[in-house]
Amino acid sequence: HTLSKGRLFGAQLLAYLENDLWIANARHANAMAKNLSEGFAKIKGFKLPWKTEANEVFAIMPQRVSDALSEAKIFAAPWYKESISLPHDEQIKEDESFLRFVTSYATKPEEIETVLKTARAA
Repeated sequence: HTLSKGRLFGAQLLAYLENDLWIANARHANAMAKNLSEGFAKIKGFKLPWKTEANEVFAIMPQRVSDALSEAKIFAAPWYKESISLPHDEQIKEDESFLRFVTSYATKPEEIETVLKTARAA
């Protein structure tokens, strides 16, 4: 029975590859991450330990901003404060949060602006 189901997976993969849908999705996700990263860079108290090169943004921010994002139901993954991969001159203070934001093909520009507006307000 599983072999007969292979055509369903194949159809999904074919649709993903046709007309470069996969690259359009990736470009959109990366553009949304770039917009988020550029917005964060303009907010006082934010640090971006790494350049945003794909669809993930790592940000060090005041804890009050992290709390405000959480209260607004904006999800970001807490990242390791003791990350050995941080640049040697980068330290995360007790009153700061280190978060990872991930964008996707479905991320809307309005959602990025909501995140930035909430962060600026905090």
